[in-house]
Amino acid sequence: MNIKQDLPWDNPRFRNWVAVARACHVVERTLAVKLVPLDLKPAQLDVLMNLYRHPGMSQHDL
Repeated sequence: MNIKQDLPWDNPRFRNWVAVARACHVVERTLAVKLVPLDLKPAQLDVLMNLYRHPGMSQHDL
């Protein structure tokens, strides 16, 4: 980075991106906690949701 460039964290777009990443992380953690009583992991939920949305989908397509 040369002297004329601003630091990335001074850029509003960078701050927005960081806020979105933090929100995504919170959602992922909350989802994982809510799935524990069902004995499911997020990846397993993803498979189940695909089967629900696309009945008859082959295992290969999953």
